[in-house]
Amino acid sequence: MPKLSHPKIIEGQAAACLVRLYRNDTAFMKELKQLRQPYLPLLSEVAAAWLKFSRECAKVLSPPEFQKFYECYLRGDKQAVDLPAKLDAYVKQAEQTEEKLEPYKRGLDKLAYQWKLRAPWAWRILLLYDLVEATGIPEEVTIPIDLLDFIYPFQPPMPPLEVKVSSWALILYDKQEIVKQIGRRLAIYEDELKKMGLRERPSALEKHAWWWFQHYVRNKTYDEIAQMETYTPGGSLISYRRNVGTAVRRFSRLVGISSQTLK
Repeated sequence: MPKLSHPKIIEGQAAACLVRLYRNDTAFMKELKQLRQPYLPLLSEVAAAWLKFSRECAKVLSPPEFQKFYECYLRGDKQAVDLPAKLDAYVKQAEQTEEKLEPYKRGLDKLAYQWKLRAPWAWRILLLYDLVEATGIPEEVTIPIDLLDFIYPFQPPMPPLEVKVSSWALILYDKQEIVKQIGRRLAIYEDELKKMGLRERPSALEKHAWWWFQHYVRNKTYDEIAQMETYTPGGSLISYRRNVGTAVRRFSRLVGISSQTLK
């Protein structure tokens, strides 16, 4: 079953594809690590403080309460939501520690600009990856599906799908039949999401990020990228080059990087 795309997070997913390419680049990571070295203890403190806050939130806040808090927090309206005193203390502790990272944030912004990662979100995403790394949590960790409502500062497009399985099912049916019935419910739920306008996530998102990186960071021409790819036998290299160019420009627009700033 292909993943669906949500208009509020597709830009972030595309940005993550691009940032992973940067973090796999030896030269970029050498500069990043040199910049980051003096701030490693602070990064660990900030990461631990926000992680502790998130864990406590999951204990005492419902998903809608958590979403409302983060939505208000991200737009700078911290007074709009009354947090329990314990949670409020965690936020203040994290903020006070994070203030000491201001020079590092400016350094990340400068590094991103030098490497043509010229988007308003660049230093924030780079910092986020640093904080995740400081926690020791793998980047590709699988979050339990019942906790996914705690990820984004806005409500999901539909209420959760609730599937109840009677204990009789494990007595009367084999697991294959049980999974088949759950699968049918899931397919109906997916159809409802598609009726709301959600579409399948572009399967070539990672490839287009790679083309963008090759063109703007590695200084490869569209012709060179086309030569590096496997195109349809008998097809025109010129048309494939145009496809690469179109995809790179669209990807730039998707992640909010103006081609004018890359010249």
